[in-house]
Amino acid sequence: MTRFTYVTPPMSVCLEDGPKSMIHVHVAMSLDGFIAGSEHDMSWTGGAEYDTSSELADEVAGSTGVVLAGRGWYEVASADEGGAVAGIYGGAWSGPVLVLTHHPERLASDPTVEAVSDLETALARAEELAGGLAVSIFGGDVARQVLALGRLDELIVQIVPLVLGDGVRLFGEAPTPRVTLERTYVGTSGTLTDIRFRVLGGHAKAP
Repeated sequence: MTRFTYVTPPMSVCLEDGPKSMIHVHVAMSLDGFIAGSEHDMSWTGGAEYDTSSELADEVAGSTGVVLAGRGWYEVASADEGGAVAGIYGGAWSGPVLVLTHHPERLASDPTVEAVSDLETALARAEELAGGLAVSIFGGDVARQVLALGRLDELIVQIVPLVLGDGVRLFGEAPTPRVTLERTYVGTSGTLTDIRFRVLGGHAKAP
């Protein structure tokens, strides 16, 4: 029998300049902290990164209004049949996708995404497009930058029962800021262990 605790996170927080969208990261992760294998291989997850058959993944997909992704994620996902956007949550999600890149002109030929060149602009644009729903961050490096900026609200991890040994880490390879998290949910989806954390605040920004 699964034991769990769950606290529903708010979909937005109110700041001085008005309501802000919830910003979250949702990943399938190996027990040793990798979200992709060598050369961004995802076969080890058994499709967990796309699986909306779990109640948690389905809820997250349904609450997401816009995706903000890194260039690395975009390049890998673009190799999938149908392109990067069509493969999000196995095709169960559709909506605007922003790609953070220093070379937006290189994405001009892809009408399914909107290129943005700096993080602050990307977050502002994402909140504009979210329509009151959440902003979902795709890609470890972008997730780290959003965390360092103090803008990440929630971390949703579905742990695959596997020690991968090498690959792409949850927040990339650069130093990550130290933050305090509050666990709001623990459960299971088949063989996966599901954990949700609310980000409470940072202690120091990474250089």
